[in-house]
Amino acid sequence: MTLRIDSGLIYASFDNVLLATLPNPLDASQVAALTGTREATGTLPAPPPAEPQSVQRRVPKDGRIVVTGQLLKVGRTHAGTIVTVVVEDNYFRVLDGIIELGVYARTSTKPIQKPTPIAPKAGNHVSMTIGQRCPEPL
Repeated sequence: MTLRIDSGLIYASFDNVLLATLPNPLDASQVAALTGTREATGTLPAPPPAEPQSVQRRVPKDGRIVVTGQLLKVGRTHAGTIVTVVVEDNYFRVLDGIIELGVYARTSTKPIQKPTPIAPKAGNHVSMTIGQRCPEPL
C-alpha cells in the first residue's frame, strides 16, 4: 500500500492501481513529522474504470479459469466454451452469452493483465503459403 500525501488529498494505491482518494486531515507540520517518508517521484496511477470491466476466457477441460490471479471453477460441462467474466468491485459474474453460470466472491485486488487471451484450439487452423489453394472441406 502506498500513500501519497498532497496538500489537500491523500491518494492510496496498491500495485500501481489507485484505490482511494481521501481528504487530508494533516497540516504541513504533521506531514513533516512523519518518519520513513520520501518525496514522490512519479505520477499518480490512473483511477480504476467507473463501470465494470469484462474479459473473455475459454474454459479448459478441467472447467477452471483464472482472472486477476484468482481461480474460478466454472464446471467441466462448459469445457471448450468461451465465457465472459464481468469483473466488479466485490465479485466476478461468469456469463455464457446471456446465461449466468455463476457469481464468485472477488478476493484479489490485482488489475486485469490479459484482457482476452483466447488462443486458437489445436487442429482448428491450417497453415498455408501465399498462392496455395484452400483445402477442400472434409
